[in-house]
Amino acid sequence: MKRRDAFEHKLDSVSRGINRLMTDARFFSYLRQNIGRKQDEIPSPRWGKYREVLGVFIALGIVVLSAAFFFARLSEFNDWPPAVYHDKEVYNLTAEKVLWDVHYGPSQGCQSDKCYQDPSTPASYFRRHAVLPLREFPIADWKTGDKIYYRARVKLPENIRQLALTRPISIHTIKMFAESWDLYLNQTPVFQGTEETMLAPIPPSYIQTDGFVDISIVATVGALPYQGIANRGDMVIGPREKLANLTFFSRDNSTSLQLLYLLPKLAFCVVFAVLFMFVGRNQEIMWFLLFGLTSSLELFLRSAYADDLGLSGHVTALLALVFRNYSLLLMARFVYAFFRLRLATAEKVMTTAVAALTVFNVFSLLVMDYSHATRALDMIAIIIKPCVYIFSFVLALAMAGLLSTSERSVMRSRIALCFSFVLLIGTGLACVDLVKLVANTMGVQVPLTIVNLTWVFDLVLFVVIASITGIELALQHTQQRQIEFRLRNLNERIELASSVQDTLLPEVMAGQREGVAWDFRYFPAERMAGDWLYMSDTNAPVRRYMIGDVTGKGPAAALAVAAIISVLRTSELEESNLTGVIKLLNSHLCKLFRGRASTALCLAEIGRDGETRVAVHGMLGFIHVKKDGVSLIPARGSTLGARDEIDVKFIELTLDVGDLLICFSDGCLEGTRTMRRLIHHLSGMDRADMTPDKLFNEISEIGKDSVHPDDKVFLVVRRVS
Repeated sequence: MKRRDAFEHKLDSVSRGINRLMTDARFFSYLRQNIGRKQDEIPSPRWGKYREVLGVFIALGIVVLSAAFFFARLSEFNDWPPAVYHDKEVYNLTAEKVLWDVHYGPSQGCQSDKCYQDPSTPASYFRRHAVLPLREFPIADWKTGDKIYYRARVKLPENIRQLALTRPISIHTIKMFAESWDLYLNQTPVFQGTEETMLAPIPPSYIQTDGFVDISIVATVGALPYQGIANRGDMVIGPREKLANLTFFSRDNSTSLQLLYLLPKLAFCVVFAVLFMFVGRNQEIMWFLLFGLTSSLELFLRSAYADDLGLSGHVTALLALVFRNYSLLLMARFVYAFFRLRLATAEKVMTTAVAALTVFNVFSLLVMDYSHATRALDMIAIIIKPCVYIFSFVLALAMAGLLSTSERSVMRSRIALCFSFVLLIGTGLACVDLVKLVANTMGVQVPLTIVNLTWVFDLVLFVVIASITGIELALQHTQQRQIEFRLRNLNERIELASSVQDTLLPEVMAGQREGVAWDFRYFPAERMAGDWLYMSDTNAPVRRYMIGDVTGKGPAAALAVAAIISVLRTSELEESNLTGVIKLLNSHLCKLFRGRASTALCLAEIGRDGETRVAVHGMLGFIHVKKDGVSLIPARGSTLGARDEIDVKFIELTLDVGDLLICFSDGCLEGTRTMRRLIHHLSGMDRADMTPDKLFNEISEIGKDSVHPDDKVFLVVRRVS
C-alpha cells in the first residue's frame, strides 16, 4: 500500500510539474479552453440517429466477425489429430506405444554420441524409456547445452515394408526443436535438419529382412525454450506424399504465431463492442473499436487465414498495408476523442489526412504494380507512424498536466501520464524506422532491425489503449451512478419541500364573502417556486390579500417563502396592525438571510364597507379598475429583506361596487411600457367581460414578449355588493 501511494504521489508530482512548465505555452492554453466539451454521445446535428445506428451496426459486426473467427479456430483445433495418423498405410509409433531410450544430461556410461546410437548399449545407460513425443514443455531437468539422444529398434509392419519397395517412405513428426539434429538408421547418418518439421527418408535398403530398423536421433538443442521432439503431434512412418502435407513450421509462422497478436485484439474488441451497445455509446469507445477492427484486419490479412477468402497473396498483402495505415490514423482519432477535445484545426487535419490517404491507397492499388505499391504503402506507414505517436504523446502529456489541476480528475491525470510514457517508447521505435527509411533513401545502410519488437509493442500499445478505455468507462459509470444517487436524494428532498410548500397555499383559492370576491392563480415554473400568495382569515372583519416574489429560484427561494408564510400566520394570530406586519416580515428576512433573499410585495387590506389600504413594495403595482377608468397604483416602497429599516407607505381608497383590484408577478408581465399597453387595453374592455379567466389570459398574452419563463402569481379582487 505504501509503495502504491508513493508511486501515485510521484505521478501526481510529475503531472503538476508538467503543468507548471507548460502553463505559458500557447498550445497549452488552447487545450485548456477546449477540454471538457461534452462529446460523450455519438449523435450530432450532422449525423443524428443515423450515426448512432451506424455505430451499433459496426459494434454488432465486430462481434459477429470475431465470433465466426473464434469458432473457425475451434473447429480447426477439434479437427486434430489429422486423419492420416490413422491411415492404413501409416505406422503410428506413438499410437502403437513404441518405447524409445532417451538420454540427456551427464553421461551414465557412454562417452561419445556413437555409444548412444549403438543398439548394443545397455538401456540402463539412458535416462528414460518413453513413448515419443515426450510432450513436456520444457523437458524435466534439461539444462541449456545438453544434447538429447533418442534410440529405438522398430519393426515395421509388412504393409509398410511392401510400400517401401515401390514408394518413398519417411519418418515424420510435426516439429523438432533443435538448432541441429541428425538421423541415423542402423548407425549410419541419413539426414540432417534444423528447427523444422522432421520428414526424413527411410531408404528400403536400411530395412532389415526381418522388418527391423535401428533408429537413433542426436539433437543439439542449444538454448531453445523447447527441446527435441516435444509437441502435440505423433511420430509416424509412412508414404512421403501423405506425410508431406503435415509440414508445420512455415504455416505455424503465418497462423498460430499470428494468433498471439490477433486473439487478444479481437477479444478486447468484442468486450468493448458489447459495452458500446449496452452500457455507454461514447465516442472514444467507437473510435477504439474502429482502431481495433482495422489493426485486426491487418493481422488477419497478413496471416494464412486470409487464404480462405480466395484472394491472391499479393492482394491480401496490399490490403494489409492499407488497413495498417488507416489504423494509425484511427489511433490518433481515438486519443483525440479520449480527451474530449474540440479543436477545429486538429479535426480538419485528421479529416484531410484520411481523405489524402484514401486517394493514395486507390492510386497505389489500381495504378502501381505490386512491388512499387508495397514500397509506397510501406513508406507512407513509416512517415505517418511517428507523426501519430508524437501527436498522441504531446496530447497525453499536456492533458496529464491540465487534469492535475482538478481534484476530480486526478485519476485521469495519472492515466494520461502513464499513457504518455508508453507512447514515448512507441515514438522512439517509429523514429528508428523513419531514420532507416531516410538513410536507405540516401544510400546509407542501417543494420538495426526492430521488426519483432515493433510487433510486440503494437500489441502492448493496444492492450494499454484498451485498459485506459476500460478505466475511463468505469470512471464514467461510477460518476454516473454517484450523480444518479445524488439526484435521487435531491429529488426526494425537493418532493418533500414541494409538498410542504403546497400546504402553504391558501385553502380556498377563489371565493366570495361579505360583498368581496377574490381569485388567486398560481403557476410555478419549476417544482419549487419563489412566488407566493397569502390571504388572512376570512372570518375577520378586515381581510388581507397578498402576493409576492422572492429573489432566486429553487430550494433557497422556497425556504424564504416558508419563512414569509410563517411570519404572516404568526402576525395574524397576534392581531398585528398592517405596518407592524410588514416591518416584522422585513426584520425576519434580514435576520434569517442577511440580505441574500428578499421579496417584492403587493398587499391589499379590505374592510366590509369597501375601505381599502394597499401597499406595493418592489412590484409593478395594483391596477384599479373603476367605473370611470383604469389607473395604476405604483410601488411606493423597496423590497423587503434588502435592508434593516424600511419605510411603509399606504395608499387609501374606497372600492365601489363593481370595482376591481388586479396585481400579478413579473412572470405574467414585466416593464412599465408593457404595463401602459395593458392599462390602455383594459380601458377599452367591457366590465362584464373582466372575469378572472379573461383577465389572466389577456395579461399573459400582452406580456408574453416581455417575460422569460418564470413563476406566475395572479390576484383579482372585486367588490360585488
